[in-house]
Amino acid sequence: MPGEYFVLKGMVLKLAEYIVGPADSIPVGEGKVVEIGNRSIGVFNIAGTFYSLRNVCPHQGGPACDSKLYDQIEAEVLPNGKVREFVAQEKCIIACPWHGIEFDARTGVCLTKKEWKIKQYPVYVNEENQIVVQLP
Repeated sequence: MPGEYFVLKGMVLKLAEYIVGPADSIPVGEGKVVEIGNRSIGVFNIAGTFYSLRNVCPHQGGPACDSKLYDQIEAEVLPNGKVREFVAQEKCIIACPWHGIEFDARTGVCLTKKEWKIKQYPVYVNEENQIVVQLP
């Protein structure tokens, strides 16, 4: 939210704020990539909440946020041995276009290798209904 800070080499610094557009420019279930300075950032609207991630895949540096949002599909084995697949969460997964590695766009965590994580940035909608991304 507004006024967030970070610590760098023992100094407390305020995050810089960048307006990326009106909130209605990214409909629910969609995202877009914006360039802020020398950084490429993916901003996603998941169920009405905004999330932002650095557009760099930890696997090989691909543009992880150049992806549409996909449903999170899970499966369970039923007592009769059959497998039931179901949508666990709608429109919250991105897939890096280079190798198809999937990440939760809400957390940046890779679905198959939890130690791989995309850098997250704070994001909020201000009083003027503008999406604001905060960067160090």
